[in-house]
Amino acid sequence: MIPAIILTFLSLGLRAVRWREIVSASYPIGVLQAYHPVAIGFMLNYVLPARAGEIARPLILQKQDNVPFSTGLATVAAARVFHRIFLMILRAGSLSSIHIDPGISMTFGKYHLNKELLEKIADGMFRMLIVLMIGILIFIVPQTRQQMIRVLAKIPNLFPESLKPGMVNVTTSDRSCPALNALPSPVI
Repeated sequence: MIPAIILTFLSLGLRAVRWREIVSASYPIGVLQAYHPVAIGFMLNYVLPARAGEIARPLILQKQDNVPFSTGLATVAAARVFHRIFLMILRAGSLSSIHIDPGISMTFGKYHLNKELLEKIADGMFRMLIVLMIGILIFIVPQTRQQMIRVLAKIPNLFPESLKPGMVNVTTSDRSCPALNALPSPVI
């Protein structure tokens, strides 16, 4: 029981450090200031459905440190995206290193699972990971972000007119996506 409690506090502490890094790109806060909302948010996630505790983090941060709710919510979303990317990397890595028995054959209803299908799934996940990583690099490098804006501006019929100003704002404004500020800019 004691090791589980220690691991829980350690996990919350590491999550607070990660979230502080994302929030601090727009509003400087300390690790202890981030720990309180993270701990309460995860506690509420255990009690409320649909990860509703995630909404508590920006609310607490707004009340405690005057960080706008929209910024806090964007940082929570960014933290979830970073978490998902890490899980995709972990899954792709584990799928690529697992030996699949050539004789595996399982049926789930009308679906049949075999070595070939598992290898296709692993290959698809790896390709999706590569595309995702390239997309992230394209988005965080300022020169390619400017190229993306020029391409979006040249495709007038692809997006409704009402969305164009918002898309340009998201790709150019540091305040619109605080999580991008937390990422180091690659040197080109």
